[in-house]
Amino acid sequence: NTSSSLVQGCTASVLPTYSRFYYDKWAKGVVPIAPPFIRDFFWFYTESKTMDQNIVVDAVATIQQWIDTGISMELLFNLNAGVYFPDEPGRSLTAKDIFETLVHAWESGCKAIYYIRTVQKDDYKESDGCSSCAN
Repeated sequence: NTSSSLVQGCTASVLPTYSRFYYDKWAKGVVPIAPPFIRDFFWFYTESKTMDQNIVVDAVATIQQWIDTGISMELLFNLNAGVYFPDEPGRSLTAKDIFETLVHAWESGCKAIYYIRTVQKDDYKESDGCSSCAN
């Protein structure tokens, strides 16, 4: 996960970093978060919050072919207008777009999507509970 990877001085798995720089709220305060080598390679880090998640699915599906257990991946969908569709600045992702990405992941051989998160109004949101655990 992201917290343990920061202690080790690396990024979390093969997944893109959430943001090149942001603040994380922890129980003991607010901590600035940045990937390692940010000064030298700032533009090398692709931000997940602005990336087409089908690219993430394709990368994980390719790696999954050689892994016995399921790779636990996270998908992050930015619901702000104009992020994924530069030719249509007023268009934002729809539920259909997200569903098609999930079907693409399944058809590509991905075994697990651990988190599905969204960015709304340039703010990070996460669901309160696991949908399979909810009663």
